[in-house]
Amino acid sequence: PTFVLIHEYRGRLPLAHADLYRIQTATELAYLGLSEYLDGHTVVAIEWADKAGTELPQDRVEVYLSHRGKTARDLVLQATGARSRDLLARVMKRGRPRKPASHRAVTERAR
Repeated sequence: PTFVLIHEYRGRLPLAHADLYRIQTATELAYLGLSEYLDGHTVVAIEWADKAGTELPQDRVEVYLSHRGKTARDLVLQATGARSRDLLARVMKRGRPRKPASHRAVTERAR
C-alpha cells in the first residue's frame, strides 16, 4: 500500500504535515526532504517527531495530546526556544475560544 509521508497544504501560510511513523533510520529521513520545509516560511506539523532526532529545529513548539476519556483530550503546548516562547505567549494572550467544541475538553499550558 502507498503511504504519503508529507502532505502539503496551501493557505495564508504554507503547511507541511509529515508523518514519520514508518521512518526507521536517519538515512530514510534524509531522502524525505523534511529539511527543505524547515525554511522559516512554512508551518511544519510532524507526527512521530521523535523519529526526526537532530533534524528538528532547536526552537519549536511541541504539541502533546493525551486521552482524558472517550470524548476528552488534554493538549500541552511546549516552547523550546525564544521565538517559540514569544509565539505561544501571543497565542495565549488572545485567550481561549469562548465555547470549546462539545466533543472535547482542552487544557493548554506553556512549560
